[in-house]
Amino acid sequence: MAQDVSAASRIDGRSYLREAALAALSAILAFVGGWWTLRLPLAQLSGLWSTDLGSEWSNSDLTLQYGADEVLARTGSLTINPYLGFPSVQDFSHLPNTGIINVAEVKALLLLGLDAVSATNMVFVLSFPLVGAATYLGFRYIGIRRVFAVLLAVGLALLPWHYYRFTHLFLANYWILPVILVWLAIVLNAQSSRVPRSTRGIALLGVACGLAIGVHEPYYAIFGVCLGVIGLLARWRTNTRGLSPVARLAILAVVPITVLTVSLAIRVSREVPAITAVANRAVDQQYAYSGHLLSLITPNRGSWTGDLAPARVIQEALRNPYPTGLGEGLGHLNLMAAVAFLVALTFAVVSLLRAGSHGNPYAAVARATTWSGLLIVALLLFVTTGFGLAVGAFATDQVRAWGRMSVLIAMLSLAILGLLLTAICQVGAGRVRTTINATAVGVLVLLALDAFTFRGQIVADVETPAALIEFDTTADAIFGTTCPILTVPWIPFPEAESETGTSTYDQFLPFLYSGERTFSFGAFSSQLGSQWAAALPTDATELAQRAKASGFCGIQLDSRALKDPAPVVDSYTPVMGQPIATAGDRWLLYSLEYVNPPVGTQLLTDALDVRQLSGFHSAELSPEGDAFQWMNAPTARIAIGNPTENATSAIATLNIGAPACADAATVSVTLDGTTITTVDPRRTGTSPQSVQVPISLQPGAIANVDITQSSPLCRDPDQPRDIGASIRFKVERRASSE
Repeated sequence: MAQDVSAASRIDGRSYLREAALAALSAILAFVGGWWTLRLPLAQLSGLWSTDLGSEWSNSDLTLQYGADEVLARTGSLTINPYLGFPSVQDFSHLPNTGIINVAEVKALLLLGLDAVSATNMVFVLSFPLVGAATYLGFRYIGIRRVFAVLLAVGLALLPWHYYRFTHLFLANYWILPVILVWLAIVLNAQSSRVPRSTRGIALLGVACGLAIGVHEPYYAIFGVCLGVIGLLARWRTNTRGLSPVARLAILAVVPITVLTVSLAIRVSREVPAITAVANRAVDQQYAYSGHLLSLITPNRGSWTGDLAPARVIQEALRNPYPTGLGEGLGHLNLMAAVAFLVALTFAVVSLLRAGSHGNPYAAVARATTWSGLLIVALLLFVTTGFGLAVGAFATDQVRAWGRMSVLIAMLSLAILGLLLTAICQVGAGRVRTTINATAVGVLVLLALDAFTFRGQIVADVETPAALIEFDTTADAIFGTTCPILTVPWIPFPEAESETGTSTYDQFLPFLYSGERTFSFGAFSSQLGSQWAAALPTDATELAQRAKASGFCGIQLDSRALKDPAPVVDSYTPVMGQPIATAGDRWLLYSLEYVNPPVGTQLLTDALDVRQLSGFHSAELSPEGDAFQWMNAPTARIAIGNPTENATSAIATLNIGAPACADAATVSVTLDGTTITTVDPRRTGTSPQSVQVPISLQPGAIANVDITQSSPLCRDPDQPRDIGASIRFKVERRASSE
């Protein structure tokens, strides 16, 4: 790829000042456009945000973010919260969390005196100018003219992805994308000739960008590495000055190394053991979010182009029962993505014909060709759902929303468009250049106006916070600030909802305004203690007595999360009296002061957590032993966790059978790697053979029981894909000690 490396084309000190001023202008325009589009009164910045866009995403995910930032404000940690969770701590560390850089943004605002809710909302608002400024600098780095860089940067900042994904704050804040652009330019030796050519400076910039990408949330890092690997292989040898292939490979490696290091650090720092590291979604759902390519070129509802009849027809065609990750979530300026892509193919042919030219007029064309190839790769990744399935099955199940890659595709498309417009201005002369410039600027301004006319109003709830503050003030006067409160219903989360559809993240709301009070309710579904709900009594008297015996002094009832709230509320009153506080006709707080449990009352935290981890045909293995489950792999694992605050002894009983198994086979049982016994279940005929495994568990500990079938393997005659023994499993708690 030809590049002009003359000293005259490099940026001098005054040019740097000009670039900084235009980056600031891009930030200001993006901020004004974002604020105007949000229609957000300044007084509502501290309210609980929701959306009136008809978004498919749950607003409760933003409540989760509020809760995490409240933990950050109280404890300095984003993951460990001693005020919330089961039995006395909630650990967020095993979920995809806000990137470290975003955490620093929130922390800085908290240090300025903002509360957690206001800080979270402000980070979202500030992401508009951050995207605008960062994109301008990234576009300038690859050689786009200033006027086009400003307009395209503002356009990218105002993509409605902000509004449709704002419940995932760390995904909406995609200023990291232009950082990925600069990093890719260095990895591919595709940076602009206008940047000083010090190899040391370029290498340091590449490492800095790689570190920033790696400590951000992992989705964009993985997408960037996919593009970087393919691009580096394609451009291993280039005719330009710059870094060696080995140096560029090292810069590429910075991102995955950083991501793995951060992930390892989170695992090491985890205080609450996780049963499994993934949410309860099947692998085949991980790629269901890859979306439709058509939605990339569909204007959004709410803007003046999106309200036109053809756009509405396309929008209706996109409606289907399958999650696409996009739906109507992208549009307006993305209309340029399709145009840029088609034009880029034409310019790619022209560029190849002029591959031997080193003249400056073709530098921008050559760079556009490089990014066009990368765009093709990105589009293939975007529409090839099998790639997402492979990553979900063999790498990490957490990377599932491949539709988010569409924002990266939009940025690449806008970058190509800017380079092509720059090339046209370079080859044009006089009146022709003026006409082309005016036309291009006019089109871009119209598209920017389309973004400004997008109606993305945020609805800020200021009544619920006021009600919850009063709710907690009343509780303070009766309980003090250190009283633990049991939250009902007790629902595992995430990926779980109550029977009325209230997402369990909403249970964070009382915690947000509770001062030093401690709340206990379900743990994350992939964490120790999340199955405690099954052990809770539904009878109001028994629940109150066991809660009092376990040290709780109050029960908070979330009536919205109950299937039949009136009968449940009515059953609480005879046992605990009238609620001592209410909030928003939803939360009711009962005192356990006058509840007197009988001697020997069972504690709430007596139940063990029994999980099937792998190797069984059934999705869930019943710990009550009410049915046999066939293994579908040579080895199966069951985990028994102790989420209680006391050391516990238990007996795990396995009834192992091998019905209709004609081949010789044995089954071995191990506990945490130590062999307990080896049996031949056929020796007892059709009756299963019983194996008892004694288990001792400290608080928070996990024991793993492995069942291994020797070869040749038995097969279920009714389900030939199921190989291995048939297992009935039961765990009985035998004793407790302090």
